[in-house]
Amino acid sequence: MKIGTKLFILLVLISGLVGCKGEAQMKQISSVEYSYLSGSILPELQLNEVYRITPDKVIFIRNGVVDKNRVNTGQWDIPFNQADMDQLFADLAKVDCGEIKQISPEDAPDGGHTLGYAILYSDGSTCSLYYFPGTTYKNGEGLTEPVTTFIQTLTLPEEAKAQYKE
Repeated sequence: MKIGTKLFILLVLISGLVGCKGEAQMKQISSVEYSYLSGSILPELQLNEVYRITPDKVIFIRNGVVDKNRVNTGQWDIPFNQADMDQLFADLAKVDCGEIKQISPEDAPDGGHTLGYAILYSDGSTCSLYYFPGTTYKNGEGLTEPVTTFIQTLTLPEEAKAQYKE
């Protein structure tokens, strides 16, 4: 074999190995967000709630949608169990966002709340699902179920429990 042919074969093998290694590496999750946006209710009662979850912290944020509102607004650090957090991130690492397909209704219902689930990766990409009224997802449970399960393990501080001011 000529040296050029050997070099070509060597380059093909090396590039193949590098390509395989790159595909085997999983994206690093930097944070997860769960959001709730109230539906069609009085403007002063409309609210947005967000759980912002990183491997070492959970923050709960609640805001009113309009300036003059009756919403108990604020931002709170939420205690969590590290084993539950580790399980959440392990479960979400298995999510293949390309396999998730949105199913929109032909005739969307009037009103209703919106739920949002998002995985934010360290490379700046995201995998987001927004459950607008009537919207569902095929294969979305791999993202939604671990997040919902984790959030159910959390306890809000007393001052954050009430959604509205008295």
